[in-house]
Amino acid sequence: MNRPATSWRKRSGVTLIEVLAALTLLGSLAVAMVLSRGRLRDQHDLAEKKLEAVQVADALLAQWWAGDPRYVPAGLSGRIEKHPGWVWETQATISRELIPFDAQIIRLRILDESMLGDPIELTSVDVVMPQVVPGTYDSSEGGD
Repeated sequence: MNRPATSWRKRSGVTLIEVLAALTLLGSLAVAMVLSRGRLRDQHDLAEKKLEAVQVADALLAQWWAGDPRYVPAGLSGRIEKHPGWVWETQATISRELIPFDAQIIRLRILDESMLGDPIELTSVDVVMPQVVPGTYDSSEGGD
């Protein structure tokens, strides 16, 4: 009995389609790894900036409290010399809960304006301070 010429033989290899499918899968994985590495680096850089901003805020508060521990400037802003593009700003708010104590919340924000578009807030610190009535604060007074 003769076997037909189109008999099935056992395959001993891979087809071109299987090779292309494997290469496509490996290429997709490689692209995903490169993109995730870039995002990880960006997140790491932003985390480092935020840590530095916390240190800058701490140094600013220490500098202000060295003059008078009852005073943090409110409604002011300025540049941070060691970090081009960074600015600090303070904003005073009065909370109902603090009215009986004649206190206010002063928020210190460190912003990065070096990027195009809106500034990025790197950190903010809320400090509860005695409420200063305009015209009654005298910086020459000594601390109690």
